[in-house]
Amino acid sequence: SGRSLLISTDGLTWRESIAGAGAVATTLRAITASADTLVAVGTAGTLLQSTNGTRWLARASGTSSQLNDVHFAAGRWIAVGNSGHS
Repeated sequence: SGRSLLISTDGLTWRESIAGAGAVATTLRAITASADTLVAVGTAGTLLQSTNGTRWLARASGTSSQLNDVHFAAGRWIAVGNSGHS
């Protein structure tokens, strides 16, 4: 559908990353990181996980509502969306 997940090591040169089947089928709204994991969230309950920023895997979020933001604090991931929290 023309959507891509792009990565860069310097902020100047960008390339498309490798995402699991259908992983970037919706609009991504936010991304955050812990020490060893990146998580991105978006529309229709989209939740993507990566350990290297290059290969992304779609994970079940448990919701079909839009997720607007994600944070990692005190050892827990917190995603918030249009229907409250997940």
